[in-house]
Amino acid sequence: MPSEFPSGLPNDRPISEARAEQQSFGSVRDRLTARFAEVRGLTEKIAAPLSAEDQQVQSMDDVSPTKWHLAHVSWFFETFVLQPYLPGYEVFHPQFEFLFNSYYNAVGPQFTREH
Repeated sequence: MPSEFPSGLPNDRPISEARAEQQSFGSVRDRLTARFAEVRGLTEKIAAPLSAEDQQVQSMDDVSPTKWHLAHVSWFFETFVLQPYLPGYEVFHPQFEFLFNSYYNAVGPQFTREH
């Protein structure tokens, strides 16, 4: 088994390839960060006309309130992107896992909803 550089790249590859891969990763990371900011910005723009009270309304049993969806998407990003891929990341609030986990059984228990 080949030894590895601290970056995790096997040492049997040319340095130029390793640098290109690292630069490519940085580029992908930058694109993903920009795309996340763009999507989140659009989400906030769509919800902006709604008052705090409007965002609490549940229009029907099968649809959660707007504010819950905003929180769920934030929790999802925190749980499946930031925690596993950002060393040392600390969750905003540990109770959010229970409140905003809609159906991811492997993550943990969910808030029980009556159907």
